Amino acid sequence: MKTEHKNKHPIYRLLLTFGYLFVIGISVIYGSYLTMRYFTYSQTCFTTAQVQSDSRCLYILNGKVYNKGSRSKPHHSNPCGTDVTNIILSFHTQSPLKYLDPNYVGNICTNQPVATNTPQPPSPTPIQNSPTSTPAITSSTTCAKHHLGDANCDGIIDVTDYEMFRKEFTHTVNTVNADFDNDGLPTISDFETWRRGYINNL
Repeated sequence: MKTEHKNKHPIYRLLLTFGYLFVIGISVIYGSYLTMRYFTYSQTCFTTAQVQSDSRCLYILNGKVYNKGSRSKPHHSNPCGTDVTNIILSFHTQSPLKYLDPNYVGNICTNQPVATNTPQPPSPTPIQNSPTSTPAITSSTTCAKHHLGDANCDGIIDVTDYEMFRKEFTHTVNTVNADFDNDGLPTISDFETWRRGYINNL
């Protein structure tokens, strides 16, 4: 009987080890997602007018923008698009991980007049060039390094490709050039593809 009891210990320890590794793996993946999400949104800025006109219900708190409630049902009846810095409940700011960070979507732009929202022209030529490089990337899935993180197909995996991913991931633009695994949508997996390609390209 003692021999059978001892033989069970290695199996139990093995299962316990797998359990620990599984929990640690999930924690690392989720932590990476939150870090990447926060970093991505921290690069996004809104003007006050954009906050007020957005289809989501956005609020301004200490220069940051949060998405809470909906247009049809604002959070605690506070009108969408308002600055709630002076009326926010203290326990929200005391527990940002619980109340604020999950709803964080960007910052208020330091320079409120955004020149990119206004046409530059007097001649039609700048207007034709205004879409920048986006139309040129329609054939990005056929370039040699696209599957490695080259979103704009210039042969180099760099910060420009990340910026394209960020805009598509946050739906700032309607293109999907950073969909490196061709599943139809830029996701965390595509960010990992770009990150590996960027590191290997250094």
